[in-house]
Amino acid sequence: MANEAASKHLQGSGLKIYTGIDLGHLETRIQEAIARRAYDHFEGRGRQHGSDLMDWFQSEEEIQRPSDVQISEEDGRVEVRVQVPGFSANEIEVGVSPNRVVIWGLKADSGNSSRSGGSSGAGRFGAILGDVPMPSPVNPARSAASFKNGWIEVHLSKET
Repeated sequence: MANEAASKHLQGSGLKIYTGIDLGHLETRIQEAIARRAYDHFEGRGRQHGSDLMDWFQSEEEIQRPSDVQISEEDGRVEVRVQVPGFSANEIEVGVSPNRVVIWGLKADSGNSSRSGGSSGAGRFGAILGDVPMPSPVNPARSAASFKNGWIEVHLSKET
């Protein structure tokens, strides 16, 4: 029951917001995606050992692509806008903690769904990760998000 209170699906937006304990679940999913991508690179080199850190860092770079981020703060509110080109609302998840907002999206490329492509399958998926530190502590329970024209807007109330 605690997890139900910690995440909410926003009516009509297709977005899901995680707060509290569910934010850890979102972080775990991100790390798992990086690990899967690093394994793809390992397989693409014919399973040759010795380049695990290079595979990991390359995978982080592919997954943690920078996005245009805009933050505004006024009258007890913080607004975060993150550009997420190529994604629809139902492919994006938002995590909110008192000190940061995490935007995560992962989509499979239907043209190449097999793992056998290894490194040559760099276009196998699209991923986006925005980890935005808050300028002031916010109340995750009083958060809302919307999706419009390739932008996620997260509306937050400051802690009082």
